[in-house]
Amino acid sequence: MVKRKLRLRPQDWSLWLTLARLYEIGQQWPQALDAIERAYKLNPHSQVVVEVLARVQQATRQDSRNIVKKDN
Repeated sequence: MVKRKLRLRPQDWSLWLTLARLYEIGQQWPQALDAIERAYKLNPHSQVVVEVLARVQQATRQDSRNIVKKDN
């Protein structure tokens, strides 16, 4: 549903934020990061976007560290 709306309104930062949150809930970090970065580019002054961006960046770094640990 959100992706369909984004096809019609790709400049709608709130839809990108919603998509990022959905990916965040599913712990799909690369997709969440991509979506929240798009939201940030469209509305860098939104406090909510900045907070979600920071949280997803942190989770992405943590997830990367866990993958490295598993490989060792």
